[in-house]
This record gives sequence, structure tokens and C-alpha cells, in this order.
Amino acid sequence: QSNMFLYSKIKDGKLKFYVSSDALISQGLALIVTYLFNHETPNKILQYQPNILTNLKITTSLSMNRSNGVQSLMTTIKKHALNHITNGEIQ
Repeated sequence: QSNMFLYSKIKDGKLKFYVSSDALISQGLALIVTYLFNHETPNKILQYQPNILTNLKITTSLSMNRSNGVQSLMTTIKKHALNHITNGEIQ
């Protein structure tokens, strides 16, 4: 089990994600996932379909725990996007 920390900020209507983990593999996976969402609007992030990682064939090489962790990270990213919208940070 590893610890992961995700922080997001919004600038010019687009989100930037910062991620850190105490495990190298988890850190690398998190960087790939956040790369997909960086510099996107919150609304665009909320429209992403969960199968994007399947299409990229990322999850096929992962253990069940890591695959679940990646899915959990995607859910958390969408929660961040929704929070930025509900907090009125979007013009």
C-alpha cells in the first residue's frame, strides 16, 4: 500500500495537477494519468470516459490493486474538477 497526494489548482479556466507518491511505480502511473488531464477545463475532465486507460492499454499490464488505484485516481481527479466548478472558480 502506498500513499499518494494530489493537489490541483486552476488558472485561466484550466486545471493543473500535482501528484506525489512514496512508491515509484505509483508515482509514475499517477504522472501518466495527470498528464492526460493537465491543462484541461473542469468540464472537459468530467466528460472523459473511464475507458480512456483501457484504450491506452495501461491497465492490461497492471495488477488488480494498481489498476484499482489508477481508477481511484481518475475518480479523484474528476472530484477535483467538480469542486472547482461548484466553488465558482470557473468564469
